[in-house]
Order: sequence, then C-alpha cells, then structure tokens
Amino acid sequence: MPEYKKHRTETRRSEKVRERWRDAENAGPYGSAGKNTRSQPDDNERNAAVRRYNERKRRQRRARFTLAVSALFVLTLALGVVSIVFFNLAEIEVTGNSRYTAEQVEAASGLEIGKNILLVSSSKVREAVYAALPYIGDVKLTRGFPSSIELRVAESEPYAYIRDEEGDRLIVSDESGRAMEVTQIRTMTNIPIVCTSGVEDCTLGKILTYKDTNMQKKYVDIIAHLKDNNMEGDISIIDMRKTYFVKLVFRGNVEIWLGQAVDLDYKLEKFKRVALEEKLYDLPEEAYRLVDVSADVQASVRPAVPNDLCALLSPFYGGDPDGE
Repeated sequence: MPEYKKHRTETRRSEKVRERWRDAENAGPYGSAGKNTRSQPDDNERNAAVRRYNERKRRQRRARFTLAVSALFVLTLALGVVSIVFFNLAEIEVTGNSRYTAEQVEAASGLEIGKNILLVSSSKVREAVYAALPYIGDVKLTRGFPSSIELRVAESEPYAYIRDEEGDRLIVSDESGRAMEVTQIRTMTNIPIVCTSGVEDCTLGKILTYKDTNMQKKYVDIIAHLKDNNMEGDISIIDMRKTYFVKLVFRGNVEIWLGQAVDLDYKLEKFKRVALEEKLYDLPEEAYRLVDVSADVQASVRPAVPNDLCALLSPFYGGDPDGE
C-alpha cells in the first residue's frame, strides 16, 4: 500500500476513535437521559428475583404451618379416641391402710369404675380422702396403664389433744397440727393436752388455725424439740395459752416453766439434768414439784401443790386451768 494511503487510513481510524470518546464524554456515565440505561435492566431483574424468592419462602412457611396444625389436630384426635377406648378404669387397689377398710378409702376417693384414668386429678382425690377419712395423713395415686389405679395411703397417729379454750372441746391432732377428731372425752392418756387461747377454724383433715397466728408454728416447734430430747412420751400437758410464757407438765406432777419458746434445747437439757439430780423420774404420784428453767440461770426446784392444769388429766374432760 502506498505511503499516503496508509497515512490516510490511520488518520480516519484516529478520528473515529476520537469521535467515540467525545460521544462518550458528552453522554456521561448515565447516557443522554442521565440514567444508567445499561445497568437498569440488571436491577429490575434482581428485584424481581428477590420478590419471587420471598414469595416462595412465604408459601413454604404457610405450607409448613398448615401441615403442623393439621398434624397436631390429627394427633390430638387420635389420642382422644385412644384414651376413650383403652384407658377406662377397671381396677382400684388400696395399700397401706389399717384403720380404714379398702372399701372406705375407695369410696372416699370418688373414683368410679369406667372413668378415664388420664382425667383423674390426684389433688382432688387426696383432698376428698383427707376430708372423709381424717386419720389418713398421705395419699399417693399411681396409674397402672391401661386401666388400673393404686392408692397408697399412710395413716397418721394421734399426737395431742388440742384444747379449744372457747369451744369447750378436745381436738385430736397429729404431729403436724392437722385435725383428726373432735371429742369431749379423753380416751388416750398417752398423748398430751395442748392448751391454746382459742381455735379459729377446725376442719377435719386440715391444719388447725388459731386466733393467735403464731400458735401453729410454735406448736410444731415445741413438738420437734420434745422429740429431739426424747421427752415426748413424758409430757402430759403443753400450756400455750400465753405463747410468751409456755408451761409443761411432766409425768402429771412436775410443772416446768419454759417461759418464751426460745432456746428450747438448752432449757430442756437443763431440766433433764435437774430431773436426774432431784430424782424427779421417781417422784411419787402424790408429790408435786415446780421447775423453773425460763431464766438464763440455774434451774430452781421447789415443792408445789396440784393446780388446775392437772384437772385436765381426768379421763372426762371438764377441768379449767384458770380455776374459773
């Protein structure tokens, strides 16, 4: 190719390149309309894809939720059908009873043959048994699938006569202070009489409530300390009419002044030492003593005469410890 033609061709190419650069500079990065016409279709497609993805996820969540609800409904329906058909009560077994017959416990429980054992309330069964048979202190219900129930009962032992100052009655109580029986005749001479300032509520099978709200707590506390000191079988009377000055009657003829119901272990140990020194364990029935361990000093012992507390030890209730 001649030299002049080659030069002319290169000149044309350079002009075309410069023209394309000028067009690009004049148009700017977003084209002649000021918009990125090249990237806009990509954003639209991406937004549409995101919307399609989110919509697909929502459909999947709705489908999973609908499936879970349907499965739960079917499962509940199946369990209901199975329980109605297979778990009807056919046998009731009572164990641990001695004072009451199995028939009495069964009747008190309210259980009925044919009732679904899954619908039986253990707490309601216990409350019913406690109310009807107050000498029962504990009831445990065990379901035996598919169609039996065992009632294991534990009977409470009478622990004290609670003397209702105003009601003129004796309430047989267990160790926890639960009412078991109401009487006016003291038939059990091996349990103490507890003198109180007044019983607020006496419902058989339930813990007694007193006009003095501290009475129940102090009763349980004194009983526990007597047990710890092996004296529970030697105490005839616990006088708690004045909770700030508690008295005991030991073996029917020794009155013990405890004072406030504090430091009971110390006071009872002090009494036991004096009882050994003074031979109070061998004291004749007609002799009476008073032992004061209420103060933080050496216990004092002096002769005494029978007071009106001792009248309560008669088999027939009727004594008044105030002598009124």
